[in-house]
Amino acid sequence: MREGDPKAAGFLPSLGAALVMGVAVTGMHYTGMSGLAVRLHEAHGSRPPGGDTAVSIMLPMTVGPWRSCSWRPSW
Repeated sequence: MREGDPKAAGFLPSLGAALVMGVAVTGMHYTGMSGLAVRLHEAHGSRPPGGDTAVSIMLPMTVGPWRSCSWRPSW
């Protein structure tokens, strides 16, 4: 392989780099989340906050990429 070829590193070094990055991202996530403090309380006479259904949240995320892709399924 030529010098500077992206495939020159090989499978095992790429796998090792992927594992290191996975541990790093996971560590940053849990470090950030450990600094979060959430306290829920209900004020006098107020209702608890409502939420959307899972379908109303997932539908735009599912349909949006499908509609913007250049290929269409044949069904």
